Amino acid sequence: MRNRLIPAWESGLDTIIVIPYDGYFAQRVTRRRLAVSRSTRIDPDSYSRALQLDWDG
Repeated sequence: MRNRLIPAWESGLDTIIVIPYDGYFAQRVTRRRLAVSRSTRIDPDSYSRALQLDWDG
């Protein structure tokens, strides 16, 4: 996961919003913000996947 966090931060991500959903959920809300479910945040593989999302803004 650490390997994914640095590129996400370098791309402008500075805020992770954890929402009370079950299962995988991840959506880049803005270039700086990523919303993830609680399940996604606590699972290293899912969180790494979420950190790779691009902002299509």
